[in-house]
Amino acid sequence: MTKTAIYAGTFAPITLGHLDIIEQAAELFDKLYIAVSSYNRQDIPLTQELRIELIQAATKDLNNIEIITLEGSIAALAKKLNSEWLVRGLRNAQDLVIEQSMAAMNKQLNPVLNTIFLQAKPEYQHIQATLVRQLMQCQEDVSAFVPAAVSQWYSNR
Repeated sequence: MTKTAIYAGTFAPITLGHLDIIEQAAELFDKLYIAVSSYNRQDIPLTQELRIELIQAATKDLNNIEIITLEGSIAALAKKLNSEWLVRGLRNAQDLVIEQSMAAMNKQLNPVLNTIFLQAKPEYQHIQATLVRQLMQCQEDVSAFVPAAVSQWYSNR
């Protein structure tokens, strides 16, 4: 039986922290679904299609991942995919508090669903996609915070 997990988020944009969690999870599971939220907000200038393209480029060397769209709840998606595991990344104690609440709610919605918390490497724990977007709005260099594919897209836009 294949052990599958889902790592969901907006990935707007994918950061080195996200990529670190993806790489860790890809080592732990036979199949990792990266579920990209379709949620559109004014403060996220990247379309879902572009976010998927950038994730594909950043993860091209990982053979056991599949990038999918997330419509609806993660608990429902896990049922649909027959996945019993969610992957969540942690940067700090504040993330843990928020993520524990989400894990409990997902468990209530889907009792077979378990959440595994993976800690980002220390050199990535300060990176937040929200802050990267703010730097992009100020036209700052973000190459120290994002995979090469994102940096290249940002430089060429």
